[in-house]
Amino acid sequence: MSAWLLPLGATAAASVVTYLSCVRPMRRARGRPPGAAPGGAGSSQPSRSAAALGEDGQEIRRLTEEVQLLRRELELRESTGSTP
Repeated sequence: MSAWLLPLGATAAASVVTYLSCVRPMRRARGRPPGAAPGGAGSSQPSRSAAALGEDGQEIRRLTEEVQLLRRELELRESTGSTP
């Protein structure tokens, strides 16, 4: 009985580690590899133009670009050491 208990325990432990480190994060990210941005390369959803998204989509895209610009400005200020 003890001859198969150790291999059975090792198999169960390996299954738990695989689930916690691979399967669970993938399920939470809806199938993206860890660290991949939503809508990035390899995304299951194709990129659409702002015209195809309508007014709401255009507003979202404009605000996204504005946030990116503000983040770049903040990084520039932090790298130069100046404060507003």
